[in-house]
Amino acid sequence: MVNQEYMTKENHKSNFRLFVLFPIFAALYETSAYLSNDMYLPALPEIRNFLDISIEQAQNTITVWFLGNCLFQLLIGPLSDKYGRRPIMFAGAAIFVVGCLICAKATNIKEFYFGRFLQGLMVPTCLITAYSILHEYFSTQKAIQVLAWMGSIVIIGPAIGPLIGSFVLLKYEWQMIFYILIICALIPVVVLYFVMPESKELRIGDKISLMEIFQNYKKAILNKRFLSYSLIFSFNIFAPISWIVAGPFLAIEKFKISTTDFGLIQLEIFGAYAFACILVNKISTRFNPFGLLKFGQKICVLSSIVSVILSNIFIDNINVVVASLVINSIGNAFVLATSNRLAIESSIISKSYSVAMFFMIINVSITFVSKFVTEVFDFHVQEFCYLMLGAAICSQILIALLSFSKK
Repeated sequence: MVNQEYMTKENHKSNFRLFVLFPIFAALYETSAYLSNDMYLPALPEIRNFLDISIEQAQNTITVWFLGNCLFQLLIGPLSDKYGRRPIMFAGAAIFVVGCLICAKATNIKEFYFGRFLQGLMVPTCLITAYSILHEYFSTQKAIQVLAWMGSIVIIGPAIGPLIGSFVLLKYEWQMIFYILIICALIPVVVLYFVMPESKELRIGDKISLMEIFQNYKKAILNKRFLSYSLIFSFNIFAPISWIVAGPFLAIEKFKISTTDFGLIQLEIFGAYAFACILVNKISTRFNPFGLLKFGQKICVLSSIVSVILSNIFIDNINVVVASLVINSIGNAFVLATSNRLAIESSIISKSYSVAMFFMIINVSITFVSKFVTEVFDFHVQEFCYLMLGAAICSQILIALLSFSKK
C-alpha cells in the first residue's frame, strides 16, 4: 500500500514536470530567444548612430538573426537524435550567451552582425529539441492546447519586448539590453535542466549518414500535406514579421511615435494574440483541428481586406496597420497552433527531422520576407496592407486545396 502510494506520488510529480513545468519553461526559454529580436527594436536608431551605419544595415541586423536561425536548422534534428535533445538545447544556450556578450561589446557592424548571428543560432536548438519532445509525448488535442497556451507565453517577447527595451533605454545605454537578455535566457534554462525529459527516439551510437539525412528531409518536403501546413504557418507570420522589421522605422522615424508608445502598440498587437491563444486552449477539444484552422484563416483574410480598403481611404495612417494587425493576431492564434501540430502529424519521419524541416521552411520564409521588406518596403502604410492581403490569400488557397483533397 505504501509502495503504491509512493508510486502514485512519483507518477504525479513526473506528469507535473512533463505536462506543466516543461512546456512553461520551454516557452519562457523560447521567449528569451525572441526577446533578443524584440527588446532591441527601440534601440535600433541608437545602435545605428553608435555604429555609424545606414538604416538598411540596421535592418540587416534582424535579417542576420534569421540567417543564424535557419542556417544550421537541418543539422540540429539528426544531431539531437544522436546526442540527445538535452545536450543540444544547453549547448545552444551557451552559444546564445556568447552572442549577447559580443553584441554588447561590439564596436563595429561586423562584430554586431556576428553576435546577432550567434543569437539566432540558439533558436533552432531550442525549438527543435523542445517541440520534438512535445509532439512525441502529447496527443493531438493535448498538443494543440499546449501549443496554444505556449503561444500565449512566447508572444510575451514581441508584446512587451520593445516596451521593456524602451524602459531600459530611459536609464541605461543600449548595451544593457543584451546583458538583460542573458539573464532572461539562463533562468528558464536552469529549470529545464531539472524538468526536461529526454526523447524516446534517440539513436546514440549510430553514425550520422548524410544520405539518410537527405532522404529523410526529402520525404518531408515531398509530403504535400506536411508542406502545405508548413507554408500556411509561414504565410500567416508574414504580417507580424514584416511589422517587426519595418515597424520601428515606420512608427518611430516616419510617424515620430515615442519608443514607449511604440512598445504599447506592440502590446496591443501581440497581446491580442495571447488573449486569443487562451481562447483556443479553452475550445480546442470541442472542434476539429482543421475546422479551427479554417476559422482562424477567415479572420486573417477579412482583416487584410479591411486593411487594404481603409489604407486607401485614410492615406498613410498608421492606425490602420495597427488595427489590422490586432485582428490578424486573433486569427493567427487559431491558425498557428493547429497548422504546427497538423504538419508534424502528417509526417512519417522522426519528430526531430519533421520539426527541423517545419521550422526550416518557416525560417527561410521569414528570412526572405525580412530581406524583402528591408530592400523594397518604402515606409508606406498601403504597401504594408497589400503585403498582408497577399500572404493571407496564399494561405487561403492552400487551405482550400487541403479541404478539396479531404473530400
